[in-house]
Amino acid sequence: MDAFFLDPFTDMPVLRTPPDRGKSTWRFYAPLAFPANGAELASAVLHHTVWITTSDGHVPPAPYTPTEHLWWGKGRGDRPSEAATVIDTL
Repeated sequence: MDAFFLDPFTDMPVLRTPPDRGKSTWRFYAPLAFPANGAELASAVLHHTVWITTSDGHVPPAPYTPTEHLWWGKGRGDRPSEAATVIDTL
């Protein structure tokens, strides 16, 4: 059975689907911005998407708009520079 959650950091809805081959799938949207709580960027983690760690211990996905693609692997286009631009902006 699907389970619905609300991310307390971004107020985004999150869906967890039932396990398939022993693993649940989490589905969520990336935020357009982070709350202005005074935390600073601590690091960026590249694992399936761009994750941001903040100085106050949060680990949300990096914010981006629907026209951006935070992807850095093989492929066409300028996607690695989009991820780098978002990280640099943060």
